[in-house]
Parts: sequence; structure tokens; C-alpha cells
Amino acid sequence: MTIQVSDVRNLAVQEIRFGEGLNLLAGSNGQGKSSVLEAVYLLGTTRSFRTARLTEVVAAGRGPALVSGEGKVPGERLAVSIARSERKYARHGKLVPPAEYIGTLDVVALANDIVHGFRRQPAERRRFLDRMALATWPSYLDELRRLRRACEQRALLVASGGSRADRGAWDERAADLAVPVARRRFAMAGELEEGLRSVSRELFPEGASVRVRYVTRPGWEPGPGAEAGDGDEGARGRAARADFDADRYRARLGALFSAQESAGGRRETPGGPLRDDLAIDVDGRDILKLGSAGQVRSLLTAAVLAEMRRLQGIKGRFPVLVLDDVDADLDEGRYGALLAGLAGGAQVFAATSKPGLAAGRWDTGKRFTVSGGVVAEA
Repeated sequence: MTIQVSDVRNLAVQEIRFGEGLNLLAGSNGQGKSSVLEAVYLLGTTRSFRTARLTEVVAAGRGPALVSGEGKVPGERLAVSIARSERKYARHGKLVPPAEYIGTLDVVALANDIVHGFRRQPAERRRFLDRMALATWPSYLDELRRLRRACEQRALLVASGGSRADRGAWDERAADLAVPVARRRFAMAGELEEGLRSVSRELFPEGASVRVRYVTRPGWEPGPGAEAGDGDEGARGRAARADFDADRYRARLGALFSAQESAGGRRETPGGPLRDDLAIDVDGRDILKLGSAGQVRSLLTAAVLAEMRRLQGIKGRFPVLVLDDVDADLDEGRYGALLAGLAGGAQVFAATSKPGLAAGRWDTGKRFTVSGGVVAEA
């Protein structure tokens, strides 16, 4: 893969030629390692794994931020432009909407911020399911955006003291738009559970007893038909999707919206996918609340491997893997198990602030140094 970057955070304008397998970027803190990985992630997903505010990617006082490069198939050209007030996506030199762009180059990320956020923030756990859904159904991005706009509109009416009659149409629309989002997240929670059960004991020893629950408000739990199946790939995800009673869920959520009292100037959404959460139990114990930091790191590493394998099964090729700050996030043993689980079939980008990290599996790939925003092959 070769990428071109311009006005991306603290990176210099440059072209970077990466290898096909493992690419290790070494350098001191603040030199631009994470920004390089962010550029790769942005090129594939149109998002950042470091921030929800894309304007932060643009270099201070400059812009727009530009990243271009190839997709996984030879000849596929991609480009992303992020300005303060505009975003553009190009495929084969033609501007396209995000739903037509996403999926050309699949990228999965594991970073220290993701690990800590997954443990502490429901929003990060929702984003994990959303990333899975988006890689599966590019149109999911539009479904999620429409839901957010509808919830924002009804929240404005609640904040301004609008009557229930005035809010009725928006309550109904938000409940309708919540259905496809909740349905897809239920399915991805099922796929995640199945993937976690299948990874190696070296990565996630607790995997055999894991249970992944998509926790909704209003409460909803897929019935017995959504339990793990006979080992068929995606069995539980499909069962959860089929078992989801859309009409009943829509009615419950609509009633919750309708009963909401005026928020006194605050924009609030009392329920639905914007307030839902993800719980992961091991032997009936919530690992996110009661597990150790090491267990959560193992869980996320296993989840990344499971997602890589899931996408490889769907698309016939592994996505690109981005590993930020490898020496701070996880120990080398876990990373070695992760790479072994991919069996050398994925293009991997890893960043470290310890140039001496060259033992074991890290010495088999292509190495780069990053200094002052400039990337050079070592």
C-alpha cells in the first residue's frame, strides 16, 4: 500500500510506501506515529479511531486534510478530504457518498484509547458494534445518521417545552428509524459472541463461557431462538436478527418517547439505540465492570481477531489491521498471538515508542522511523 498525506495533524506532506505484511513505525512520542495510522484508518473508514470530531485531524491553521491511496484490489484508488465545514470522498477519481465509498478498503483498529474507552464508556461500546455493522452493511451509516437527526429534532421539541401532540410525528419517526439500527446491533452482538468463543485460549482464556448482551432501553432480549447455534458461522447473529420483534420494540420505544416530560432546556433522548449499551459476561460476571484491566485488554484483542476473521469470511480477504502504541496497550505475547491468529494473511500497521521492540514476530516485517512528522524506511 502507498498513501499520500497532506495537512493531516502534524505530518509533513509526503508519500509513504508500506510493505504488504507487517509495518512497524517507531519513534518518540509526539512525532506523528499515531497520525500515520489515523491516516490509514481514515482512508478506509472515513472516520478516526482517535476522535469523534474529524476536524481535529486537520492541521492547525491549514487544510483541508487529504489522504489518498490504493484499496486492497490493485487499481482501486481512494481519497478522503476533510475540511472544517466539508468532507469529500473519491473512488477511482469520482466523488461518491460515504455508503458507496466504505467497504473498498476495510480497516480494523486496536489502540490504547479504544481499550480504555470500551471499559468505561457506553458510547465506545456502541461504536464498536457500529464499526462491525458498517463493515457489513455500508448503508448502515445512513441509517444511523437519519436516526440521530430525528432524535435531535424531537429532543429540541422536548427541550423547548413542545406539547406531546407537536412531538408526536417526531416521536414516531425516531421510533421507526431506531428499528434497523437496533436490529443490526443485535446481530453484531451475536456475531461478536460467536467470534469470542472461537478465538484461541492464548488470547482470551475465558472465551468458552462468554456471553455478549446488547442492552436496550426499553428493555429487549432476543428469546431462546437466539442462543448460540451448532457452530455455523454467524448462527447466533442471524438468530438474534430473526428473533427481533420490530413492531413490539417500536411500540415500546414510541411509548417511552411519548411519556417523556419536558427536559427544561436540556436536549435528551430517553431511550433507543443512542442510549443502549453492550455487556459482556464471563461465567455470569460482567467483565467490563468487574474484570481486571488485563482481562479487558485480552477481551478487546480477541474481539479484534474475531472481527478480522469474520470480515475475511464475508469478503474473502482480511481487512487492514492498525495497532497503535503496541508497547503501552498490550504485551508482546498477546500481540504475537493476535498475529499468529491471522497466519500472516493481513497487512498490519503497528506503532511503538520503543525502537528496541524488534524481538519475536516484530522483526519479520518492514520497519519505519517517524520523526518530526516525516516517515522514513529504516
